[in-house]
Amino acid sequence: MKHDSIKNWRYALVNGGILILAVLLLTACEKTNINSDDADGLLQDMTESVETEPVDPLDSLLERGDCDGYTFRLYGRENHLASLYADEETGESVHDAVFKRNQLVMDRYNIAFARTEAADNSGENAKNTILAGEDAYDLIACHGRYAFGSYGLEGLAMDWKAIPCVDLSNKWWDQDAVKELSVRNTLWAVTGDIDYDSIARTFAMLFNKTLCQKYQLLNPYANVYDGTWTLDVLFHMAEATAQDLNGDGEFTLTDDQWGYTTGGYTGPIVVLYSGGGRIVSKNEDDVPYLSIQTERNGAVFEKFFAFLDKDCAGVYPSGERVVAFSAGRILFMDCGIGSIASQRDMEDDFGVLPWPKADETDSRYSCCVDADTNLLIVPITTKDSRRTGMILEAMGAYGEQYVTNSYFESTLKSKYARDTDSAKMLNIIRESRVYDLGYYSGFGGAFQSIGKDLYEGNRDFVSYCAAKIPATEAQIAALLTDNK
Repeated sequence: MKHDSIKNWRYALVNGGILILAVLLLTACEKTNINSDDADGLLQDMTESVETEPVDPLDSLLERGDCDGYTFRLYGRENHLASLYADEETGESVHDAVFKRNQLVMDRYNIAFARTEAADNSGENAKNTILAGEDAYDLIACHGRYAFGSYGLEGLAMDWKAIPCVDLSNKWWDQDAVKELSVRNTLWAVTGDIDYDSIARTFAMLFNKTLCQKYQLLNPYANVYDGTWTLDVLFHMAEATAQDLNGDGEFTLTDDQWGYTTGGYTGPIVVLYSGGGRIVSKNEDDVPYLSIQTERNGAVFEKFFAFLDKDCAGVYPSGERVVAFSAGRILFMDCGIGSIASQRDMEDDFGVLPWPKADETDSRYSCCVDADTNLLIVPITTKDSRRTGMILEAMGAYGEQYVTNSYFESTLKSKYARDTDSAKMLNIIRESRVYDLGYYSGFGGAFQSIGKDLYEGNRDFVSYCAAKIPATEAQIAALLTDNK
């Protein structure tokens, strides 16, 4: 608002000056018999000469600098860099917003961008350059799990809290990620408005509104608003709508109607977070400790798995579920909110929901961010951390202003969401994002697949934890010893 006021004042001053000059010029023309066309040309020249550059609202928050044409090098997984890099404008709004963001950063600091994509999730190629002491990349967008296992825990990533010009308290950095992904106040990987991938990969629920109306079920939006959207409500509605449509006594995804579907690596782990659980928590000194083995976490898993065993619910690959949901044969389907785009041609009406609470005692909805999301690494081999930090901060700031606005507000909420309630739900989901250091790092990987392991194997939660806790605690202890 301050910048707008200054801008308006400047324009008023300029325009007032031009008016006075115009009067004087015309008067002079009359006295000296100057041709009126010439006078108009002189007036135009004066107007153009006093035009001012528009004020960048981020000038007060970002440093300026000339990086002398430096090429800022991005590294990431194949098909996972669209949120960070765009070659040219294409007319697609989110893509063009990324292009505009990067162009603003390029112009601001006199830089260029280059990208390298690799097929490996682990980013081994980039990792090897760091091990060799090479300054090959400025920013690595890594699979969430490998961000810690391949880089952070091996001492190959800079501490974001120590990078000059980066202010992690700014709104364009994801504050839950900043808080939850650090170890003893060291932050190896982070995300935010610099990369909208974490929004797209936040788990949520889609529901078929047409089926809700057909079976005269309460619209679950009402439950979300009054805080009663729980697993029990999900279970009840799912059981009420499941139908063996062909009457063969078996439920198949292609022929029958389902109450709820999920993936093997989705619901069985995301349900932990919906109940407020965590694999790893941290104490007041930011020291991680295992917090998975609680009576409540075990009860949530047991309750959810018993539901999955019923005919109304099923575990299927994502692609198959999307097809069945689009065809109107699933009431509830969990997915990343980026998958909303895949339902734009769906004939039945659908809505968006956060993951339900475990029960009404939970104070908030909690929506886990998939471990497959990009987490951002700055290699320790970077030669100019100040330049890197200056560019990254600007990418985040302009990303919040242009890219997130285009992706979240203009695309997800306005283009793909089919009603105002879904748009409000998306706000709740975004505000409910949670990150778990144990889900990403795994500290040896023992608990990264706990949901799938329990559901598909021995469901004895206590014995499962007892078998894996000693090795995991040893990994945490070793990490803390190495990073004193």
